Amino acid sequence: MRNCGGIRVNPTTIVVLAAAIGAVALGGMAPRLVGGEVSAAVHALGDANPMWLTLAGVAFVAAYLTHVGAWWSAFGAVGRRIGPADAVARMGIGSLVNTVAPARCGDVVRVGLWAETLDG
Repeated sequence: MRNCGGIRVNPTTIVVLAAAIGAVALGGMAPRLVGGEVSAAVHALGDANPMWLTLAGVAFVAAYLTHVGAWWSAFGAVGRRIGPADAVARMGIGSLVNTVAPARCGDVVRVGLWAETLDG
């Protein structure tokens, strides 16, 4: 088990995360593999207004950062300070797990990763 920026990481975790990232990348690069609806949606993006797509991207990033900020503030309120990159990474891993696992398992992962920062 390795300690990576305050997060304990074992080889199994690395393999599972690499497989999840690969599955998401494969789904994004080959929409025909995941169904006709996804293929049609990706094709429709070509006709979309770039300004609206940019606005949607900015809004997505802003929503994500406010979500990270809420967790960061909650843990700061109990006296635990972590760096912003560490906070974003913990939320990102939970979001990635939510992408590929059923029943919002990523929320459990997220709570576990944040709980590791607490003493006792």
